[in-house]
Amino acid sequence: MKGTIIIFAVALLSIGCKSQQVQDRTIKLTVTETSDYCGGAAPNEELMLELLKEKPFTGTIYVHSISDRTDDGQKLVISNGELKQSGFSEGVYFVYFHPKFDREDPANAKLGDEKVSCLEMVSFQHSAKFFITKETKSVNFNVHKMCDPCSPPRP
Repeated sequence: MKGTIIIFAVALLSIGCKSQQVQDRTIKLTVTETSDYCGGAAPNEELMLELLKEKPFTGTIYVHSISDRTDDGQKLVISNGELKQSGFSEGVYFVYFHPKFDREDPANAKLGDEKVSCLEMVSFQHSAKFFITKETKSVNFNVHKMCDPCSPPRP
């Protein structure tokens, strides 16, 4: 009986260590970006092709393992398209440009219902997703910047 308990405890510890190794492992993220044209007058073909060409992304993204963003998520600052990050366990991750919008935040009460609804909608649109497995050492993905639907179009 005592031997069975010890074997069971060792098995549990080894399972815990394996999942911990996945979370503590550093993964290299390589992020590129493309974007929509958000100007006024119709752009020329050269500009449109340039916007669709992938370039290294620099900026902040928000990564969540649940698409409705009910998890804590991670705020990641990417510089020149690369970041080494730990804390990922196995699974799918959703990438967002905006922090999760909180309708209950008193600062948002002054925005008006239409603006609040738009900002809430935008905060739940993921721009990309990626997968982490036990073997993952690096992840490459592209984020696409769309025009802001909550602001009036440029003249």
